[in-house]
Amino acid sequence: MELKWEPKALEQLKNLTDHNLRTQGKRATTQIIDDIQQAIIILSNYPNMGPVVPAFKNGEYSYRSTVIYPGYKVIYRIEDHIIYIYSIWNYKGD
Repeated sequence: MELKWEPKALEQLKNLTDHNLRTQGKRATTQIIDDIQQAIIILSNYPNMGPVVPAFKNGEYSYRSTVIYPGYKVIYRIEDHIIYIYSIWNYKGD
């Protein structure tokens, strides 16, 4: 399946990168971002692996969520064989 990033998700990924650069250094940040990107590629092969998130369900779309790296989740939706990455965040808050 094709992947498309929503602007919000790209901004969140940038913010996570900037935060990790400040707190964990370049080497650790590079590894985290690489692992996140690999997990997103796996998601493209198994788009239904994440459960539907009731709080994000509206009439038109069903959003799903999955852990893509320890402490990081992605919220996404599937539409016409395209996975839209809606949000990415550190749910542990560090």
